[in-house]
Amino acid sequence: MKRILFLLPLFFASCSSNTNGKTAKNDAVMQANMAISEAQMDLNDLKNEFKNLKVQYFGFDKKIEAYLSTLTHMKEQMQMQENTLKQIESLEEKLATLETTLKEQGKESSQVRSQVSLLEKRLEESQKKMAQLEDTLALAAEKIKLRR
Repeated sequence: MKRILFLLPLFFASCSSNTNGKTAKNDAVMQANMAISEAQMDLNDLKNEFKNLKVQYFGFDKKIEAYLSTLTHMKEQMQMQENTLKQIESLEEKLATLETTLKEQGKESSQVRSQVSLLEKRLEESQKKMAQLEDTLALAAEKIKLRR
């Protein structure tokens, strides 16, 4: 298009400077044909550029779709990781609660063990006293038999 605008002044100048009308007409037709040819070449160049841009656009469009798909997938993975982290935090809290409970039960258990130990000692003492009482009863029974 720029070439046509550039050649128009030359076309008009050549038309006005020629005195012979037929030569001017032939020159004008020739210059117009040259301008048309150049315009057609410009048009073909623009078509090719448009095709290249169209191909690039579709290539970018596919790349953008791929990037969006990748980003969506990454977002889903991050969401799953966040959910997993929340579950881990919840499990850690439960574990801490269980540890506290076990420690308390351990303290209670040691108290129970010491009480059981004391009760076992008392039982042994009671059994010894029972054995002594049985011995004393047996002696008393023998003495009673002897007195009769």
